Amino acid sequence: MRKILFRAKGTDERDKNHWYEGYYYFNSDTTYCFSEDYEKAARDGNDPRHHYILFDQATDWGLPNRHLRADIKPETLCEYIGKADMRHAPIFEHDFIRVKIPNAPYERDTYIVEYDNESAAFICRQGKLIIGFSTFPAGTTFEVIGNSIDNPELFDILPEFKDQRGGVLQ
Repeated sequence: MRKILFRAKGTDERDKNHWYEGYYYFNSDTTYCFSEDYEKAARDGNDPRHHYILFDQATDWGLPNRHLRADIKPETLCEYIGKADMRHAPIFEHDFIRVKIPNAPYERDTYIVEYDNESAAFICRQGKLIIGFSTFPAGTTFEVIGNSIDNPELFDILPEFKDQRGGVLQ
């Protein structure tokens, strides 16, 4: 069975730089007919939409775990792609990864991990170049070197990548 896992940053001042890892949950306290009503409620400080990461915390040997919930910023939400890097760290959407293909003439290549709606799969993107994970040969290693949320400067090492700021780099 595929493990469905997410990570995101907290909303409070004390945890705004902390990544929570677990299961994504969204709910709304109120339903409006028009999106403008949601926007107005958010401006008034009464946004009925809530985004959470649910996770477990161990207590003591043999005792039940604590089940916790963290308020998260939805713009930082990243999905686990089902693969780990060479250090066994999980690879998430929006991660920058270095890829080493065995017996390749170049040392390493850097990509950003994204979800592609057209192919309904996670892909590696480098500018207009899109590579599916299944196309890498056996023995290929991946190394997470950062993510686009904490390390937007890493866009600069991707050739011809149009970043979120709207400019074409290199």
